[in-house]
Amino acid sequence: KKFMSKFSTQSSLQITRKVRQLDGVSPWNPFELNIADTALVSTRSSVYNTLFFNRADPKYDVQLGMSDNQNKLGQTTGFESRRQREQFVKTRWNVLKSLSFQTELSLGVDEQGSEQFESKRYRIESWEAKPQLTWQPSNSFRTGITWRYKLAENRLDTLGENARTNDLKWEATFNQSATTSLRSEFSFVNIQFEGQANSPVGFAFLQGLQNGKNFIWNITLDRQLAKNIRIGITYEGRKTGEAKLAHVGRAQVGAGF
Repeated sequence: KKFMSKFSTQSSLQITRKVRQLDGVSPWNPFELNIADTALVSTRSSVYNTLFFNRADPKYDVQLGMSDNQNKLGQTTGFESRRQREQFVKTRWNVLKSLSFQTELSLGVDEQGSEQFESKRYRIESWEAKPQLTWQPSNSFRTGITWRYKLAENRLDTLGENARTNDLKWEATFNQSATTSLRSEFSFVNIQFEGQANSPVGFAFLQGLQNGKNFIWNITLDRQLAKNIRIGITYEGRKTGEAKLAHVGRAQVGAGF
């Protein structure tokens, strides 16, 4: 009984479904997702399940889970669909009171279908590992470094598009009571992609970055100026591939009454 009490599970299911009135299509059955194109408006489903072992334990815990998100949309040019599935294992080990080590291993499948446009169809299978080391010497300061290694390949086409991604990220957070918060991140992402970058398949592989070396960084300052006034200032920079250096600044003021 003591061993079994260490296990817990959490699940969620969400379905959104819009159909036209047609013979053979039930308007009241939310689990009927394979709908003829003539009756389809849109369907969307999301399934998430996680099995925990030793959850919230101060020393270590393990998570085993899966997710499945799919949607299908009827348009004048035919249907378009997207499905993303993932299976993952996550672990956490508090080596010291101020030092923790987390790992994540995952297998994923990213599929897209299009009735009229063959260039939009793909099935990307991927494998990813992400270890992370976090150091928190006090309640006001925390820093960590994460390395993400990912291998992905398009299995649907004979072109054999594939990518290998190395992502190294450093982040730090400083909180001064409840009045000031300073956060910063710096990422170096090296992507070795084989295929046509300016295509739907290439965008799915690169996720807005460029083939080769990418540098991304940001700094965010949040400060409570008065009892009901808070200001936020953000600076973002990036250097992706051969593109020019880009700088973005944002400022936001919020007041509560």
